[in-house]
Amino acid sequence: MNNNPAVSVIGVNAGKTLVADDEEKYRRLFRDILEAERYQVFLAEDGEQAFERALADLPDVVLLDVMMPKMGGNEVCGRLRRDARTAHIPILMVTALRDRADRLKGIQAGANDFLSKPVDIQEIRLRVKNAVIGKHLYDKVQEDYVLLKGLESLRDNLTHMIVHDMRSPLMGIMGNLEIL
Repeated sequence: MNNNPAVSVIGVNAGKTLVADDEEKYRRLFRDILEAERYQVFLAEDGEQAFERALADLPDVVLLDVMMPKMGGNEVCGRLRRDARTAHIPILMVTALRDRADRLKGIQAGANDFLSKPVDIQEIRLRVKNAVIGKHLYDKVQEDYVLLKGLESLRDNLTHMIVHDMRSPLMGIMGNLEIL
């Protein structure tokens, strides 16, 4: 039996990834790498398509190119962070930019991590795996929180019912004691 909670959360289905890059060779490369690791991969060619796919598919991680047509990666990242449905999804920015200021813009927009072009296949595997584990753990905590809130409500209802049901017999006993 596997005692690692992160691995047991992921199970057989490795997760869903969204790859958004305007260069077809990178979309294909990421898709091939991630599908070999059993990820379900969705593709987007530009920023608008990436934002729409993220909302529609709710992936476990987004690989997002910084420089794309229609909407840049930093803008997509910021919009995903402002939307409650996607705010918790890890975003890995993929960029050929090396300037510190460019990376800081991505961090400011809400990126969790960066991958540099040209890409390192092992780094992609590891960073995506870690991001998906984090997302699945977040989802598990959210499920447990909802369950806990439900159990708390049941406890409160049970306590109220017990107090209510005990009141009648106690009132009868109190009345008999007063007569005595």
